[in-house]
Amino acid sequence: MKNHFFITGLPRSRTSWLANFFTHNNSFCFHEATRFCASLSDLRELMKSHQADNIGNADPALLYIMDDVKKAFPDSRLVLIERELHETIDSFIDFYTSYEYKSIQEWIEQLYDIMERIKNRYEVLTVRHDSLNYMDTCKEVWEYILPDEPFDVKRWNLLDELYINKLVDKHSTHVMKKSLYHKYIQYY
Repeated sequence: MKNHFFITGLPRSRTSWLANFFTHNNSFCFHEATRFCASLSDLRELMKSHQADNIGNADPALLYIMDDVKKAFPDSRLVLIERELHETIDSFIDFYTSYEYKSIQEWIEQLYDIMERIKNRYEVLTVRHDSLNYMDTCKEVWEYILPDEPFDVKRWNLLDELYINKLVDKHSTHVMKKSLYHKYIQYY
């Protein structure tokens, strides 16, 4: 039986780094898999399609569909990355320079409220964004979502200094328009 895990949080909360970190040996973690899924059924099939025993998705958009995800994967483990609201907004605006602060602030505040509901509804491991800079925190997350896989210090050391930033020009808006959560996003 596969071990499924999901990592989510506000945008710009290091999900691409975490997807990389948890793609190792017998674990594979998609990054923003919902961008390529038109339905929850598509997500379920995608999660089944990989041969690794541990399959995850690190994806801020999961916030919108967490109730459905937990129904589809009831035994999955869930990690929420918390990041200070204005730090998140500033990072988003810095990266995607074409957005207006007030509209982003309203959107991020809505996502924050959704996160709070998820924390009250499900068993989750909550991690502060800035604590992901420390091996002890990443080890705690690793042991939570990959309980049968020994923590790999060499992997941590390899990725500790890695800085991941998506190329905005390569971010396919046509893919986003066909995605599972397009109806929730008004900013792409």
